[in-house]
Amino acid sequence: GYGNRLSGPVPSFKNAQNLYKLSLALNQLTGNLPNISNWPSLTDLNLSGNQLEGEISEEIFQNCPVTLTSISLQSNRLSGRVPQSLSKCNQLTSIDLSNNQNLGGNTSFIT
Repeated sequence: GYGNRLSGPVPSFKNAQNLYKLSLALNQLTGNLPNISNWPSLTDLNLSGNQLEGEISEEIFQNCPVTLTSISLQSNRLSGRVPQSLSKCNQLTSIDLSNNQNLGGNTSFIT
């Protein structure tokens, strides 16, 4: 839920074949980003305003759901390079990675 003071890692929601939108913004979630390949119907991922940290691994977007149009990961503690595998998310119309820690690298593949 949105702003419910949830804490701990992002739940894996394994076998959530019909999960379309996941909004866990403004909580106190920690740890790394989950692998979104478990959610083949996902259209909207909003994990902004949490305490997620570390690098975004290439594996997270390796099997990007073809339905994914929006990713909001702003205001976390993510660092490192934006993974090249993000380019596999062909239907993305919105992505927000602002207000993280030293998150960067070449993002020309996103356009």
